[in-house]
Amino acid sequence: EETYEQIKKMIADGFVEEAVAAARESRGDNDAQLLYLMGNAYMKQGLRKEAMNAYRKAAEINPEGPAM
Repeated sequence: EETYEQIKKMIADGFVEEAVAAARESRGDNDAQLLYLMGNAYMKQGLRKEAMNAYRKAAEINPEGPAM
């Protein structure tokens, strides 16, 4: 989906805070892929605890997803 690609690009380009905000605006708390991307953004910021929480939520929503 286009939203995922936009958020991936933001993270890759170093716009991690913007990526987290965009993921949240796009139902990030209920979408495993968006939670995974938020986890990636948090890791890039050095926010390990927040990243692990995002990955855990993503895995709960989709145990077969990328967070596993």
